[in-house]
Amino acid sequence: MVYFRIGNYLLKPFTIHTKGLMEAYLLEVHSSLSDYSFAANFMWLANSSGFYTLAKDTFCLFILNGGELSMLLPPLGKKERINDAIIECFEIMNLNNSSKYLSRIDYVDEYYMTEFVEEVEGQDIFEILENYLIEKKLADYVYNIDDLIELRGNGYHTKRTEINKFKKNYPGFTTELLDPAIHT
Repeated sequence: MVYFRIGNYLLKPFTIHTKGLMEAYLLEVHSSLSDYSFAANFMWLANSSGFYTLAKDTFCLFILNGGELSMLLPPLGKKERINDAIIECFEIMNLNNSSKYLSRIDYVDEYYMTEFVEEVEGQDIFEILENYLIEKKLADYVYNIDDLIELRGNGYHTKRTEINKFKKNYPGFTTELLDPAIHT
C-alpha cells in the first residue's frame, strides 16, 4: 500500500477496505445525494489515486490528480466538527498543491452550506469567507424515477442503447453489494 505524507499529515489509500470506516462516518451525514456513498466514490476513484485521513474526527476523502490534491466531498462526520476539519483539509491541500487556488471541495451538499452559515452567525461572514470561493455548479443527473425505470421515449434512447450493448457484451452479468471480504 502506498501512503501519502504531506508535512505531518499521513493520507492512506482509499480502497475497498475503507468501506466500513467511511460508512460509519456517513451515518452522520444528512444528504440524499448519491455522491455521499462509498460505492459512488469507490467507482469514481477506481482509475484515480484516492486517499483519506481522519481530521478532527471526520473522514476526509482526497483525490490526487496531476500531483494536485482536492476533495470530492467535504469532511464526513458530526456537524460540530466539520468546520474545523475543513480548515485542516485546506491546510493539507495547500501544503501539497502548487497553488492554493487548486485546493477545493467539489460536491458540497446544501446541508453543509446551511450548517456553515449558521455556525458563523453573529460574525462578519465576509471575514469568515475571505479565503474561500463558493461557486454553485450545475446539478448533475436529475431524473423522474418512473421515466428512468421505464426508459420510454427519445430522451432515453442513448441510455437504452447503452444498457442493451452491456447486456449483449456481458450476458451472464450479476449485481452484488460491495463487500471488502469478497471484492479485494
